[in-house]
Amino acid sequence: MIKKILIVLVFIILFFSLRKCFYHPSEERFSRAEKGKGNIVVGLIWDDYSEHSDFDEGADVAVEELNGKGGVLGRKIRMVKYDEESLFTGGQVARRFARNPDMVAVIGHMYDDNATAASVVFERNQMVFLAPFATIPDLTGCGLKYVFRNNPTDTDYAREIAKVMKSRGHERVLIIDDNTLYGRALSKLLYSEANRQGLKIANHRSYSYRSIDQDFRPFIAALKELQFDTIFLAANMPLAAKLIKTAFQMGLRTPVFGGDALESSELWGIAGPAAEGTVIPTTYNPHLPDPVIDFFKSRFFEKNKRYPGVDAAQGYDSMHLLAFSFEKSQSIVPLSVSSTMHFLENWHNVRGTYSLTQTGDEKGMPIYFKILRQGKFEFLEESKGFKD
Repeated sequence: MIKKILIVLVFIILFFSLRKCFYHPSEERFSRAEKGKGNIVVGLIWDDYSEHSDFDEGADVAVEELNGKGGVLGRKIRMVKYDEESLFTGGQVARRFARNPDMVAVIGHMYDDNATAASVVFERNQMVFLAPFATIPDLTGCGLKYVFRNNPTDTDYAREIAKVMKSRGHERVLIIDDNTLYGRALSKLLYSEANRQGLKIANHRSYSYRSIDQDFRPFIAALKELQFDTIFLAANMPLAAKLIKTAFQMGLRTPVFGGDALESSELWGIAGPAAEGTVIPTTYNPHLPDPVIDFFKSRFFEKNKRYPGVDAAQGYDSMHLLAFSFEKSQSIVPLSVSSTMHFLENWHNVRGTYSLTQTGDEKGMPIYFKILRQGKFEFLEESKGFKD
């Protein structure tokens, strides 16, 4: 009798030991999301290095607005914030969030390198991941179910940047990137698109983003030997601003076009008058006659005593997109929410009307262009935006 009891106990111990070995956090996440009645937990990852980004403040305004109306599906949203700290910590931060079984979705990562690393973690842990800043096309490949972006891709940006370059009379382009995933992808696509539209590529040079205190003078000196009438800079802040400043100090006064990563007040803060005339793309036009935009601006101003920038618009837009998807799904279970998002059509918010494709990409968001004049970005007259 004792022998039989011992055998049963051994089997019970083995069963629970094996179950623990094969346990996956997504099982508990699914169960809690399906049965839970408390707050809906959403993660927000952004870079707190710069005080010039208002991304998290835009998300705060959205959460307060949603919770003030009773929440989503009768439940309040609780946002958990985390600073990604640097360009190369995406996987580390994502794993921290993945260990929280109550968290069903994550918004964020300011850098493509981090968003790409994080996407693998969130996909494996079956968490909805919305990347509002990621532009590299490869982010949403390989049949991922849980990874989305509500931002144009580098393919979209490159096409429109080349158009504006050509419309402003430029003919020979020098392409510079910072050797990050973002920089390499955007510069490669701009190279192809510029050629397709009849622009000449004078050269393509790279520098390393990892060397935060690097001296750009030798790099700029080599560029002065080349023949070009404009520079395209596919690079992240703050080093991009430092390069522009160094080039100006060394007598290189060629007009600069940048990617969306240069849209920051920090550009003028670091480069000063050297950045005068820099042209960049943007997805947020606060001057459009749209009651959604007006409401957002007034709520943001009421809370922060200043008007929102593009980062705040992305934070606000992203949180509302998730909330809408929860409501549409009538569930916060990640699989149900991701299925809804893959078929989202003509959703309207502060950055225009757009859809999400079955690959998780944004489609139809307008792209506008701004030029830096005396420390402030102004919209170009020819900037009308586009829709696919």
